[in-house]
Order: sequence, then C-alpha cells, then structure tokens
Amino acid sequence: MPVIPSRNTASFFPSPSTKHLLHKIVEGYCKDMDPMSFQEEGCCVCGQLTLQSELKSPDDCNLLEILHNKEATQKERTLATDNVCNIDGPVLADDCKKVCCSCFDYLRRGIVPPRSLANFLWIGKIPQVVKGLTFAEQILITHVRHNHCLVRVSSGRANMITNCITFAAPTVRVYKVLPPSRTDLSEVLVCVY
Repeated sequence: MPVIPSRNTASFFPSPSTKHLLHKIVEGYCKDMDPMSFQEEGCCVCGQLTLQSELKSPDDCNLLEILHNKEATQKERTLATDNVCNIDGPVLADDCKKVCCSCFDYLRRGIVPPRSLANFLWIGKIPQVVKGLTFAEQILITHVRHNHCLVRVSSGRANMITNCITFAAPTVRVYKVLPPSRTDLSEVLVCVY
C-alpha cells in the first residue's frame, strides 16, 4: 500500500526563490565583480600594490614634502665613468599617483612612513636590459643572496624577531666570461628536484 505524505511534513524541494532574494544575489555578485573590489594599483610612497578602493589621492602636495631625501635616490648610470647624480624632489614610485591609507595616515601626522621609499628603499626603475630575466639568469647577475627567515618568539611582554642575513654570491669569476663554463656554473647554480 503506498504511503501518502501528510500535509504537515515539509516537502523535499525548497520553495522557489523570491524576487527580493534573486535581486540580493545578483547585486552581491555585481558588487564582488566590480573592478574596484579586486584591481590593485601601486602606492606612490611605499610602492606596494594596494586595492584601488583603499588608495587616496594626495590632494595636499605639502604632505609629500617630507619625503625629500637626496641620499636615497640616484640617476641611472649606463657607464662606470658616469657621474653619480642625486634626484631632486620627493622620493616617489614612478607611474603611481595615489597613496595607501597606511602611508597617508603617517603623512598627515607629518611623519615619514616606515615603509616609504624615502627610507632608503628606493631602487628606481628596472633597467631594460634586466627585465624579463629567468630565475637562473637572476642568480648569475646577483652580487648577494638573501637568507630571509623570520621567527617571532613571544613570552609575556618580551618579543623577539630575527633578522635578514645577506651573503656574498660567488659570481665574480662568472662576470668575466659569459657564458660560463660548467665548473664555474656549478659553484653558483644548483638545481634541486
């Protein structure tokens, strides 16, 4: 004998969505897919990529005046005989026009942001000859290698954070002859699989 469901039990299928719920779902999707929700742009003070929605325009040009540091910037030299020339003006990232919220708060208080390029973090534009290098080519032309290990130890009120250590790379012989021999290359490049 077939079992007839009673009227009090819930049906297996959910009820159809209301127009209000559908509108809310579509509106949420459109908000998440808005370019301002995921597109990034560089901060002109620290150079870090930040969401466009979190960037501010430095309307007051006096805010950027504290970023002057002639010792932090130098014009690119193509020859070793070229003179070293400092760059005048505030130390800012090229092609960036806006400031991230963190840097903006420091600038508004008249303090140079800790991660600003004016704190000797400016390296300038990447020269055209070294753009698009492979990982192995980057290792061959580097002067130093970094061992960057951060460990934070907390006990009570005391905190300790380790440093970044830099070692000289043994590539001086490789600079003299390119491409290097296999024996010279084995001192510089190791591939581990």
